[in-house]
Amino acid sequence: MKARVKIKKYIFSFEGGGFNFVFAKTKRSAYTKAVKEWEDGDKLVVRKDSIVLCTEEIERSAMSLFY
Repeated sequence: MKARVKIKKYIFSFEGGGFNFVFAKTKRSAYTKAVKEWEDGDKLVVRKDSIVLCTEEIERSAMSLFY
């Protein structure tokens, strides 16, 4: 029986600032999905080195920028 890979939440940054989230099974697929999702944004270039698994603490810290 094949093991199931869970979908996880990743956070990433854009060149020049800003961040967003993406859901994917692996870090590699998270990057691919993020690039595809933001390919139309001329100024929104995904930084490959910024993609990390998003923990509750990381998300809370990132979202605190809005309050």
